[in-house]
Parts: sequence; structure tokens; C-alpha cells
Amino acid sequence: MLIKSEKNNLILRGANVSVAIVGTSSKTKKFDQDIVLSGKQVESAEDSLLITHPGEYEAKGVFIYALDTNESTEANMFSVNLEQIQIVYLDANTKKIDPKVAEQVGIDHILVVDFYDEKDYQQRLEMISIFDPYIFLPLGANEELSKKIAAELGVELPQKESKFKFVESDFADEEHSTSLYLLSD
Repeated sequence: MLIKSEKNNLILRGANVSVAIVGTSSKTKKFDQDIVLSGKQVESAEDSLLITHPGEYEAKGVFIYALDTNESTEANMFSVNLEQIQIVYLDANTKKIDPKVAEQVGIDHILVVDFYDEKDYQQRLEMISIFDPYIFLPLGANEELSKKIAAELGVELPQKESKFKFVESDFADEEHSTSLYLLSD
């Protein structure tokens, strides 16, 4: 599975499917991925599956939980299982997560939290301990905020990469500490 950032959106690519998770600060109007996950209304290609409301979905071998943790009608949290890798995305408006919700989601290999601004960044960082991911990816964090996040996590600031590739065996070790990864747009 490949993961990258494109115009403030998270793009996931498996062997036979592509998934776009629309970022909070996205200005993109139309998406052509097979599956488009968004907490706001966007356009997608005619043959794409657009998911904006909470629920459980399965399409093209991808399992998706779209959740609303802010008591609205739009999803602000997406859990995507693609090629046996669990990715959890929290939009920038997510204030709090009940630990029971994290339990329901299950193992979190990659936690992506939208950091298009510094507002409430401390609250968003606290969610890391709830999910205990192998990899934490702060989407949209500028360099200054990335440094703060690395300091809070007690890790060195990694280089930004244009994309990352993962396979299921990357997450085989049950004992792990959270690693910080940074994506460039």
C-alpha cells in the first residue's frame, strides 16, 4: 500500500484500488479515486464511491468505518482497512475521542490527524495515546508545528517524504513505540 499527500488530501493506493480522504483544508473540488471519504460534500467521478455519512462500508476489498464523534451528521473520523493495514484519519475538527470508539476500531497501524492549523493541536496530540498507533502522521503540519509534535512525542524530527509504502509485515511486532512520519504535499 502506498500513502501520500496531494493538495491537503490523503491518498491511499492498493494493488487494485485507490482511496482519497479529503482533508479539512482541501480546496479540491472533484476526485477521481475509486473511493472518496469526506466529511464535507465534494464531487467524485461517476464510478467512484463517495462516503460522507457515518456507517460501515465495504467496497473493492476495502473495509471502512465512517464515524461522527462531534455529534453532527457528517463523518469526521474514517477507519480504512486496505491490504490488511488499518489507517485511521481524524479531521482537524475532531476534539475528543472516547477510548471505547478506539477499541471498536481495533488495531491502528497508522494514525493520521489533520493539522491544517495549530488550533487545539494539544488536544489532537492527546488522541495518539488513545489509539497507540505504530505510525503517527500529522497531515498538513508546517515545519514549526512538526517540530513541536516531535518534541511532544520525544522523537527526532524526520525528513518529509513524498510518499511511503507499507506492507502488512511492517506491523507484525506487537511491541512497538509510535514513530513519526511526515509527508510533503
